Amino acid sequence: MGAGRRWEQLSLDANLTYVSSWVDGNRDFTVTRLNAPGYTLVNLSATYALNENLALDGRISNLLDQHYQKSHRFPGAEPGLVSGIKVKE
Repeated sequence: MGAGRRWEQLSLDANLTYVSSWVDGNRDFTVTRLNAPGYTLVNLSATYALNENLALDGRISNLLDQHYQKSHRFPGAEPGLVSGIKVKE
């Protein structure tokens, strides 16, 4: 197997998400529950096909360890690494 073939088997993905500052309040916004600053998330993923039916898969979420909240009392995800094997029938 040549070097060119190995690169054809590799799939890479990078995702950059920017969320500007925002305010979370109750239904009529008479109470501000959270005044959240903006944040940027970086996520990376890769898949390497071993053959037609088998691939190695990996993902890194929140690579830069951003501390953020999705809404009042719900903090964003910590950095994480997920890996696995994909099998096609």
